[in-house]
Amino acid sequence: MYDTGNRNPLWWSGAVAAFVALLFYACSSWITGPTYLGDEIGYLNNAAFLGGHYVGGASSYYAGYSFLLAPLFHFLDGPQEVWRGVLVVNAIMWGTSLGLLHWTVRRLLPSVEAGWLLLAVLLVAAYPPNVVMSGYAFSQSAVAFFFMLAVATLVRVDPNRPLSVIPHAILVGVQFWIHPTGVVAPVASLLALLPVVLASRQYRVLLVHALVSIGLVLAYRYVVEPWRIAGMTPAGTQAGLHYPGLGTVAAVVLTPSAWKTLFGIALGHLSYSVVASFGATAIAGIAIIRAFATRDAQDVASRPFVPQVLLFILLAPLGCVAITALTTAAGTPSRLDHWVYGRYLDAFVLPLMAYGLLCSRKRWHGLLVAALVFAVGLWLTHGVGASGYVNRVNLSGLWPEQFFKTASIAVWLGWGAVGIVCFQWLPRPFAWAGAFVLYVFSINSQLEWHRRLLDTHSNPSEVVEFVRGNFDQGCVYFDASSIPAGESPVSTVGERGYLYSFYFYDYHFEKGRRPADWLQASCRGALLTYDPESIKDRAGFSVVGMESSTGLRVVVRGAPSKLLYPVASATRALESHWVSTVGRSCLESDRCFILHAADLARNSQVGRIRDGRLASDGRDGFLFFGPYRAMKAGSYTLRLRGDAKVLQSAYIDVVASRGKQVLMKQDLDDRVAGSLGAWSFPLPDDVSDMEIRLWVSSKDEISIDGYSISLTEDGS
Repeated sequence: MYDTGNRNPLWWSGAVAAFVALLFYACSSWITGPTYLGDEIGYLNNAAFLGGHYVGGASSYYAGYSFLLAPLFHFLDGPQEVWRGVLVVNAIMWGTSLGLLHWTVRRLLPSVEAGWLLLAVLLVAAYPPNVVMSGYAFSQSAVAFFFMLAVATLVRVDPNRPLSVIPHAILVGVQFWIHPTGVVAPVASLLALLPVVLASRQYRVLLVHALVSIGLVLAYRYVVEPWRIAGMTPAGTQAGLHYPGLGTVAAVVLTPSAWKTLFGIALGHLSYSVVASFGATAIAGIAIIRAFATRDAQDVASRPFVPQVLLFILLAPLGCVAITALTTAAGTPSRLDHWVYGRYLDAFVLPLMAYGLLCSRKRWHGLLVAALVFAVGLWLTHGVGASGYVNRVNLSGLWPEQFFKTASIAVWLGWGAVGIVCFQWLPRPFAWAGAFVLYVFSINSQLEWHRRLLDTHSNPSEVVEFVRGNFDQGCVYFDASSIPAGESPVSTVGERGYLYSFYFYDYHFEKGRRPADWLQASCRGALLTYDPESIKDRAGFSVVGMESSTGLRVVVRGAPSKLLYPVASATRALESHWVSTVGRSCLESDRCFILHAADLARNSQVGRIRDGRLASDGRDGFLFFGPYRAMKAGSYTLRLRGDAKVLQSAYIDVVASRGKQVLMKQDLDDRVAGSLGAWSFPLPDDVSDMEIRLWVSSKDEISIDGYSISLTEDGS
């Protein structure tokens, strides 16, 4: 594996960068827009504001990544082009990061054979969080990019030339502009340089470093961030800030009762990284500590940058674990992924992982690391009692979770320990090949998760087409006060306002609780609301459209007959209903909704779309379920449209309270062509999650066009 004196030409690093950038873009090019609407929209709104557009609400998300995206919002035309630009920027940053990794590791381990170095860098490139993050507008792509730039420039720092530290100091200081965890970069860098500075007594390099890096941190904290928040927060409103303050974080350290939680989170985050890298990050840490204990004076003299770089790539991830554990413990670790959270840490581990893959292995180290990881898993599950649901994007590197999605942390880390032993004991070619296969499987699993979220939660309807096609500029107001009571803030209904703030970034878009502001204004555009009842009696305003999946209504002023409306075609089924095809009575009532086959297919266990209809596929299960719609008390009628070739055991029911409250249950009726029945049922009380479910057996052959729910007295 080692070849003394072998040096790879620089163009190999460039080739790695180009290959990874193209590969990552290919993996993410299918993604049509933001998915995690609170986080991604926070960064995108920052970029829109920096690009010169009006933004009616600030968030906690830092603006460093957004500065890189701001030119897209300024120079490109429309949300689709901007989003494509986001994916390109992400891919370029990841490609450059991996190219810099190749260049840096070549200098840290000059005796490694060119082939092994290339394979190690490509295996790190295949690390699932890298590929997964390239498809989101999360700041982690920028964190990894600037961290690798900082590592590469640290190679060039010479304590005898104090000004040589300035590029590196700028890069570590800018890390804080991107994300609060970036504060660990200047601290880790100063600590990494300290032994070299003490040995050389060139203290000026630390002084220059501190002035530049800490100065940049303070400049962002006390100048840039207040300016951003003030510029994005309209008068009379409050910014949506959620990061814990320094006092809250400090209280965790000073509260003994919180230490168990804090220690458990820190160990869980470390174990995540160790399992995700098959022990490589832990092996690298051991190797770096041993290198400092037994370093060769001649080697240090010939390559003086090695100690400072190795210490930096070790201290930065450890610092990230510390600050993430503190902020998580300061809140409430209510989700399972809070205990094994990896999204922040993943951006700092690229060089540590590559170093661990290429340094000499000792098998007993692998056994020791695996045993510790297994013990942490048992303690977190049975000692601390870690539990809750999982936000999978935060642990995309934890490959056992891809196989055991509903298991405990003990199971995940237990299988992770097995993987570490196998990886460290098998011959390197077999170990790396096995890791690559598991990484590819994990990437595919994460991309499928991303696709489902995008399709069911974050996919815009034809509301965007309607507004942009009829109003080339103007005002769009999302009525947050109309969100049904009891609706989760992170549900599809609750987050619709965040979604459309991106798709209408170049309009005067506001998300607020005073729809009268839009009604009384004179600008052209649309009001988006869940409360059509408050509009239908207002002269001069019309409810002209409705989203199928959420019930969000589109209100315009003036004559609706003069507007252009989306039209379905043989290749496109609409995800909305418009006054051109649906009666006003349903559009103007908050007790009516209509779903088509394409809408139902998003929540189907045993169906697939055939010729525009949702058809059963020969298995037992729910042909459709959902949409968990808030509905007011009343007497309703359900009409189901479709046909049945064979009808034996199928039934339809209407439930609430996650299936605990059964409002109606009936067999299907296929006596009328194109209809499978119409049923009336009472809803005695308001509910927040009405669900209509159609169960079929393997013997039923049913095709569904859609269904409608309306008040019985409407006759619609």
